[in-house]
Formats: sequence, structure tokens, C-alpha cells
Amino acid sequence: MKNDTNIQLVPTNDFKITIDYLSDEAFGADLDAEEVKTGEVVESRRKNIVSPYKICNLSKSAIKLTEFDRAVRNACIAEQTAGNEVVTPERIYHRLGGGKNLPDNMRKSIMDSLERLASVRIEIEMEQAQEKLGTGKDRGKSTFKGYLLPIETLEVKINGQPVKSAIRFLKRGITFSVADMKNQIITCEQNLLAAPIRHSERGIALNHFLVRRTLEIKGSHEAHKANPRIRPLRKTILFETMLKKCGMENADRDTRRKVKKIVKEILEYEVELGVIKSYSFETSSGGKLRSITLEF
Repeated sequence: MKNDTNIQLVPTNDFKITIDYLSDEAFGADLDAEEVKTGEVVESRRKNIVSPYKICNLSKSAIKLTEFDRAVRNACIAEQTAGNEVVTPERIYHRLGGGKNLPDNMRKSIMDSLERLASVRIEIEMEQAQEKLGTGKDRGKSTFKGYLLPIETLEVKINGQPVKSAIRFLKRGITFSVADMKNQIITCEQNLLAAPIRHSERGIALNHFLVRRTLEIKGSHEAHKANPRIRPLRKTILFETMLKKCGMENADRDTRRKVKKIVKEILEYEVELGVIKSYSFETSSGGKLRSITLEF
């Protein structure tokens, strides 16, 4: 692709959120330089099917993947599914609820996240993939290998404007492919990410986590109503789990207080949009926030 190529981005109002087990394992991984993490995800408890995986850090630096990285990856999926081969940091920031102007610190956060995503390679051996791939209904194994986000950076013109740090998608990321194959991608409207908060790295991570969990829990209860054999998810979100996923597991008292304020603003916005009916906080005897309960 030449530097003077003028790319027109396709506008879209859809945001994509993956809810597959492999993404859950990847975004939460804490990897030393060139470390390989192994484990298994449960595909079906009833049929006793598990899928072993490897998450490989190809970088010479340690990598910790958090909800912010998951949000950036999902913003990229939204662009790819809209038909855009190239994206800009400004576009990703807008996707994540930010305004038109991208602050320098957030540009760095997004570019650093993209570098982390491009440095992680995943292998997973799946049994349930056989029928989806057209290789027969008998139980067998298919191995998938790929990068979390295969990209390259380039200088081009986008919508007539020169861009030095454009991101081009080389192909689908491995977790994107797995989630799509298993129909585990939620589509929501873009404005759900636009809660009236400061869209810093912390704010984006918390906002994305709450939107993802809210839609996942709500969807499970809607599926349960249609088919009582489907087990709905608990309506409770543990505060410590949210902090850990967002990279704040060692948050001090002041940080926890600020996080609670941001969470309240996000949930009030979800109530305003009609995504949830109400929410409540459960605290310990010492006043420490323990969990959030959602009502639909």
C-alpha cells in the first residue's frame, strides 16, 4: 500500500464485544518476556470437552493484558467487521467513547496497547470446531494458531488527510476468529460506550468492562426466558474482579473511591439508556464496596 493512497473509512454505529472463554483467558494474562502460558478452557461441561491453549509473548518485554487492551481489540473488530482495512488511533479513541480530539497521553496508551496485542500469539486445540469447519460431526481436534491482533503501521491519507500512525489489519486476530465461529460476539450501538466520564485509560477500561458484563448477563437472562434449560449468569459483579480485570488489583483506598464514583456514573448512564432498570452496591461492615447487583 503506497503512502499517497487515499483511504475512505466506512462509517458505522455498531460496536463489537467478544464474550468467548479464550478472550477471557487472554485478557488477564500477565506474561514475562518471551513467556508461554498454558491452560485449558472448558467448552462443554456436559460433554466433558476442554480446549488446551498456549498464550505466547513474543516480545522481549513483559506484557500484562487488561480490560483496556480488550476494549482496544474490540474497537478494532468493530472496524474490521465494518469493512475497514485501516484504522487510526483517533478512530479507536472515538470507538471507545472518547471525543473528537485525541489527547497525547491517550494516543500513547492506544499505540502501546496495539503493540502489546500484536506481540501475543495464541494456539488453541478445539474439538467443537469440527462441525463448524465442515470436517464432519465426529469428535476430532482442530488447532488454531495466530496473533491476538495481526497489524502493521503505515503512513497514508485517510479521508484526504495524511496520517503517520495508521494501523492496517493483516487478517483476523485468533480470538476474533474463535469468537465469531462460536457465535460469541455481541453487537451494541456505539453510544453505549459514550458514558459521561473522563475517557482516560482507567475510565475506558471500567466503562468497557461494565458494558461487556451488563450485556453478557442481560443476554443470558433473555436466553433463559426463551429456553429454561439455559443457565443464566448471576446478576452480581464482584468489585475485586472488576479491579483485577482493569489492572487495578492493588488499588489503594483513594483509587477505590474514585473507581466507585466512575462506576456509578457509568451505571447511571446505562439506566438512562434503558439497558438496566437499576443497580445497587453491596458493602462490607467497614463500608468497603464488595459487589454490584444489576436489575433488568
